[in-house]
Amino acid sequence: MPRIPVTPLRAPVAAAVAALAACGSAAVPAARCAAPPPPDPPTPSASAGVVGFAADRGWLVGAGAISFTATVHGPAKYRADCSGPLQVVVGDSADIHVFQAAPPAVRGVPCGAVNLPRGRSAEYEISWQVDPTLPAGVYEATLVLGDQPPTTLQVRLGPPPSPCR
Repeated sequence: MPRIPVTPLRAPVAAAVAALAACGSAAVPAARCAAPPPPDPPTPSASAGVVGFAADRGWLVGAGAISFTATVHGPAKYRADCSGPLQVVVGDSADIHVFQAAPPAVRGVPCGAVNLPRGRSAEYEISWQVDPTLPAGVYEATLVLGDQPPTTLQVRLGPPPSPCR
């Protein structure tokens, strides 16, 4: 019987077998997420009554502190107790309070019955030394300066969520 020539299929079959064998193994590198890190969120700020509130950062990764500032520009009249003119209460997403403070006014900062004339300003500050054991997530800082309405600023702790899934 004569021989019928057969086209060699070894190379394509070998390539297919190699691809199947490597599927999911370390032989084929997995595609890596190359998404750029998200930009820093804007610095939180808000106004309530005659007061402008701000945080020095909107995101904290790792150990550190977040400072909150209350600024009043004259002309303005308000009352701020000298024993704790600026108060802050920080809560997590379950509304559990994780920090609160109301330090006394420092020398030179107006307190009591305050009447700021035009062109003058007053600034009050509280620093939150963040507990490094707190879980990552969004926290709300409610700030009150004396008899002015409260306001809430959101800050995030921990690394940003990964855009790669």
